[in-house]
Amino acid sequence: MRHKTATIIVLIVALGGMIFSGYLSYTNLWGSGCEQALIKCGGAKTVEILGLPTCVYGFFMFLIEAIFAAITLNKHDKKPLLKWIFGIGVFGTVFAGGLAIYEIGWLDAFSYGIPACLYGFIFYVLIFIFSLLGLRYKGESPVVSSPSS
Repeated sequence: MRHKTATIIVLIVALGGMIFSGYLSYTNLWGSGCEQALIKCGGAKTVEILGLPTCVYGFFMFLIEAIFAAITLNKHDKKPLLKWIFGIGVFGTVFAGGLAIYEIGWLDAFSYGIPACLYGFIFYVLIFIFSLLGLRYKGESPVVSSPSS
């Protein structure tokens, strides 16, 4: 997959992740909380790290991914920033995957619907996959013409 195509897809997924985690952050910080949210997070209990809901951390990671992807689109050499996008995608996948396991295994979040961290995990897996595809792109092989006789 071409660098530019992969970067556009990463940007779209990151913007989707920002909307998703931004909504959850708002409902947890200033709204009615997880219990009344359209998408449940951790069941009846909000999962927090250092006093903040985990969706706040997800929002800022998606924001960084979106900024890097937007900057990458305007660069001629996209590979260096795609490496950063990939690295953050790996971290986000592990972060959201670990939280999803915690929500599913220890909080029994499936009894409240699909846990929010599982959705976040899917967003990060997509970022991981498309940034990897962009990094693996080697470019078009040059067309070699044979000399005519």
